[in-house]
Amino acid sequence: MKRKNFLVEIGVEDLPARFVPQLLAQLKELFEKELSSRGIICGPLEVTGTHRRLVVFVKRVAEKRPVRTEVLQGPPEKVAFKNGKPTETLHGFLKAKGATLRDVEVRDTPKGRYVFVKVKRGGDHALPHLKEAVSHVLSSLSTPKSMRWDDSGVRFGRPVRYLLCLYGTQVVPVEWGRVKAGRITYPDRTARRGVRVEDPSHFFKLMREHGIILSPEKRREHIERCVKKVSNNLRVHVPPAVREALLNEVAYMTEHPVCVMCTFDERFTSLPAGLIFSVLHHQVRAFPFVKGKEKVYPAALFIADGKNTKKSLVRKGVERVIRARLEDAEFYLKEDLKRPLEEFVEALKGINFGEGLGTMWERIERLSSLFEICVGERNERITALARLLDFDLTTNVVSEFPELHGYIGGIYARRHGVEEDVARAIEEHVYPRFSGDEIPSSELGIVASMCDRIESICGHMVAGHRPTAEADPFGVRRSAITLAEVLVQACPDVDLEALVKESLRYFSKEELSGEVLSFILQRFKQACISRGMKRDLLEASFIYPYNPRTIKMRYEALERLSTTPTLRETAVAVKRLNNILRNQSPGEVSPSLFSKEEEEELFAQVEE
Repeated sequence: MKRKNFLVEIGVEDLPARFVPQLLAQLKELFEKELSSRGIICGPLEVTGTHRRLVVFVKRVAEKRPVRTEVLQGPPEKVAFKNGKPTETLHGFLKAKGATLRDVEVRDTPKGRYVFVKVKRGGDHALPHLKEAVSHVLSSLSTPKSMRWDDSGVRFGRPVRYLLCLYGTQVVPVEWGRVKAGRITYPDRTARRGVRVEDPSHFFKLMREHGIILSPEKRREHIERCVKKVSNNLRVHVPPAVREALLNEVAYMTEHPVCVMCTFDERFTSLPAGLIFSVLHHQVRAFPFVKGKEKVYPAALFIADGKNTKKSLVRKGVERVIRARLEDAEFYLKEDLKRPLEEFVEALKGINFGEGLGTMWERIERLSSLFEICVGERNERITALARLLDFDLTTNVVSEFPELHGYIGGIYARRHGVEEDVARAIEEHVYPRFSGDEIPSSELGIVASMCDRIESICGHMVAGHRPTAEADPFGVRRSAITLAEVLVQACPDVDLEALVKESLRYFSKEELSGEVLSFILQRFKQACISRGMKRDLLEASFIYPYNPRTIKMRYEALERLSTTPTLRETAVAVKRLNNILRNQSPGEVSPSLFSKEEEEELFAQVEE
């Protein structure tokens, strides 16, 4: 049986970098499913691409589908035949299955006698089925945000400009909206005319000739080598978090990465390091450098796109942008520092926390109560922390750079003479920002991080903002997951149920405490399991009171006990005691009635 390679290229206007890996994963899953369900024999399937082209390549697709025989059950005999003659029901069934009366058999089944037919499937040419598969896949693609660009009604992340679809040398005549598939590709986006592709192998040759690196992994490796080379030459390094985020992003923003070294005025290095990193990362998409431990190096590595990029022109333009953005950041910072902290706190009255949940100012009192439960008293430190926790939301810098919330708050608090432990807690309360991120390192920072998330989860639950399997627009699930990271790593000595009930008390919704606590504990338990803790021991450890430190101590005790031969005996004894005491009411113990020394020792330990 003849086999040919199969290729699909979707040519689009520049997609956002975050859309590309999602679409590549969808294409792989959908094509594998479609080819399998249609009985098309083929070799390995490869999905690759850039922000301008999404490519599916299937090796050695059989020209014809294999022949197979299927036995299909039809209607009952008494429905299929009347007076020995076939009914309209039988004729309809045969027409639907592509069978004739000669194919009909009547068989006995547990439910009675039924009509069966044997039909042969396959044996036909694969091309029409490839066409149907491609059409179905294209209509099934989705992106976080989509648009329409003509009157066809088709929606996608960006306008689709052309389709290349080849089975060997044949064009597969697919249409997607107003776009018809052909054999033309556009290696150079600036070219007015495309390039004719003879077959799939010719397509990949054209990509190589025009310097296009289709593989995201190879683009990332290329960029990584360049960053490493520059870092070694200058004896600097890129902050690890920024480095990983930018590598993942820039790899999907280029087709042929070209590294361009840019510099900026050294006076800007006096700005907070995080502010400089944010400008270069989020506004310029350039890699910042650090000399030694903390000193920002006045240079950045920009990744341009295009084999024929003129580095001098790119450098000049990027440096102009960097200077303008850093001047803006410098201006925002200076304007903020002219104002007292209380002015920012007062401005929280104008920011709503959520519909029906009051303002950020009203949230201060709710957080104060939670802090008090954790610390054991309401002192000046926790009062100041509650007031200043989110004040930076009203600053110019955080309004322009939301990702610096917490970081800027800590810097401003220190510059205004706030105690270091409070300033540090303000900075750390946003951690962890995602699963796997670092947690706060200070005790007060852990309290702030935990209480901020519990109060937020409770508020959104009260407002009816429960996450679903498809959506979590208010970040409730994310808050619970990051809260679980704090609970499992820091193991704070606090009653989670008391925090939940106190938070809900302000909304007069204490009846939701069970639902909210269960929601939090599920994520807490899952975070423990992901760290290799045993599920059965965890189930036994997660009992009232729900104190993370107590839960950890229970688990460790059970883990030690599980390695001893007395575990089964102990479990049986505990079960017997529970059965004896099930219907008993508590009473007083009379030590004078003890008859054994072990009873006295046990009572003494309980009394301690």
